[in-house]
Amino acid sequence: MGLDLGKEVVELLKKIIKANLSRTDKKIEIENCLVHYEIVKIFIRLAKDYRLLNIRQYEFAIQELIEIGKLLGGWYRKFS
Repeated sequence: MGLDLGKEVVELLKKIIKANLSRTDKKIEIENCLVHYEIVKIFIRLAKDYRLLNIRQYEFAIQELIEIGKLLGGWYRKFS
């Protein structure tokens, strides 16, 4: 599961970079980012449930995800 989480995080980063550099429809690119963002959130929750992350690691990850979610949400609204 850790490998899958790592792959999704890297994919999310790639999608964010692609959306940022896109000259065409940024909204579609940002929607792709949001899909990977949601997948990462689920993996983080599962990692906590399976006790692969302790509570401090989970809290740190969730705080970072909340910030990323706010940024993606604002970016999405800008291009909607």
